[in-house]
Amino acid sequence: MSNTEILEHLSEIKTQYHQITQFSNKPGIYAIYFHGEAFPDSKLNIKKDDLIYIGKTESSQTARERDTHFKAGKTGSSTLRRTIGSLLREELELFPIPRNKSDFQKGRTTFFTFIEPSEGKLSSWMKANLSLSFYEYPKSPAAIDFLETELIKIALPVFNISKYSSNPMGPYLKEQRKACGELAFSQSKLDPSKGTVQSQGEKSHVYIPTRSEGGFSPRSFVEHRDEKPNTENKYTLHEAMEMILKELPNRTASFDFISQEIWKKGLYKQKSGGIAHSDQIKLRALNYSQFEIEAGYVKLIN
Repeated sequence: MSNTEILEHLSEIKTQYHQITQFSNKPGIYAIYFHGEAFPDSKLNIKKDDLIYIGKTESSQTARERDTHFKAGKTGSSTLRRTIGSLLREELELFPIPRNKSDFQKGRTTFFTFIEPSEGKLSSWMKANLSLSFYEYPKSPAAIDFLETELIKIALPVFNISKYSSNPMGPYLKEQRKACGELAFSQSKLDPSKGTVQSQGEKSHVYIPTRSEGGFSPRSFVEHRDEKPNTENKYTLHEAMEMILKELPNRTASFDFISQEIWKKGLYKQKSGGIAHSDQIKLRALNYSQFEIEAGYVKLIN
């Protein structure tokens, strides 16, 4: 199919979220549409059935759409959720907080999440007002990336910014996300005794990681007791990870690949002198905002 035919196909098969019975487990391109009557933010002029976002996944639709974009608790890992959440913050009475303790301590306002009840509200709104479609494309990461770029050039979805630099609403969307991120930091404080962030004056708004998150969510403010690094190391583990990822064309690699490359190049060793295994790479990626995780892969996004 031509790129235009792919877009037409995506439009023809779009399905409201609650009516989807099965998500694809293959890589490909996904499209998101608004099917409500009126989008709450009138400045965007989004109408019923408008295509609002095109994205890609090198793993599966299940991992990227169902388990990230539309899942409560994943705002810190989803630009789409942060965009929609910032636009609907007042409408849905969403309460933003910093994504993790590291972001909070270093004043990184680019990324944020919402307290647990707000995460649920955002997911409910998205599932009730958005439709999805998916084009399976089991090709190389480079081929998938190229197709996504070409489709965005044709469709010009309002919520795409990075590959739609001339998007007239781009500055407005960035402004709204920035304002939401700054609000998350300005109305929060760190409670050292609990390792959580809470709002000033609203003690009920304290984020507590759920049982399923196991304390290892990027939204968790729990202090992880990783093994202390070897004092002979020239770099910290996350610095070594950055060095490896910066050498790759798409700045993305598996946990195991990063682990092996760090060891081969002698960038970092554990206190015992051993290799930093893939599970340690994963934990470190979860705790630093410059990394994003998707289906066993780490991407350097800063």
